[in-house]
Amino acid sequence: MLHTHVRMLLASAETTGDLDAQTDALLALLDADYVAHQLHHRGHTLESLSYAWESLARKLCGR
Repeated sequence: MLHTHVRMLLASAETTGDLDAQTDALLALLDADYVAHQLHHRGHTLESLSYAWESLARKLCGR
């Protein structure tokens, strides 16, 4: 369900390329284990991770 929603958002933003791969990449960044690793072992904050995710989403959408 979440994959479908994110893919739909990318499509509505007229993103080009492999939308399934792009959707998977965006969702992988939200994986709980990945986020925990970034917070506890890489020194990131939730704010910096949020900014990075938004930045990537905007780049994929050409904005």
